[in-house]
Amino acid sequence: MKRSSKIQVSSSKEASGSKIQSTRLALRLPLLVFGTWILFGVWILVFGVSAAPTAPELTTISISPSDIRLSNRQDHQSLAVQAEYADGVTRDITDKATFTIADKKLAKLAGTTLYPLADGRTELTVTFDGRSHKVPVTIEAAQTERQTSFKLDVIPALTKAGCNAGACHGASRVFASRCSATIPMVITPAS
Repeated sequence: MKRSSKIQVSSSKEASGSKIQSTRLALRLPLLVFGTWILFGVWILVFGVSAAPTAPELTTISISPSDIRLSNRQDHQSLAVQAEYADGVTRDITDKATFTIADKKLAKLAGTTLYPLADGRTELTVTFDGRSHKVPVTIEAAQTERQTSFKLDVIPALTKAGCNAGACHGASRVFASRCSATIPMVITPAS
């Protein structure tokens, strides 16, 4: 009997020892976290905090195309604006730039695309971050319809309909009756 009581005593000592260990650990953990923050704070006070990195300075803005020519009623020109910064990085800022047309009777701006209204010359001013850039705009034959072009009108229609393969119209590049696709286009011969 004495032997078993010794075992019980030793196991109760082990149990109380593990409770003490877990209590010590529970007390040390907040001190460890708190101490880490104190060390971090001292580090900041001694060595300072570097300021947030500043954005590089804008050096130039460029517009593509640099000269706009619209030559018929269907013509239009999409614009792209790029900013170059002092660190050499180039960014597309088309969606952040402001576009202004000097003479709104000559051209209309829809988003970043320019459309002709009347013949003449005007300027498109692009502004971003306090900088402006002017692009000359020339509009000719604004009321004239563009003639139908095989290259610009027919080939894209055939491609969309799937008729530009060699078995259909791709080999001879002429219309044939064996094409099963319906092409919604009226082609008028040039006079």
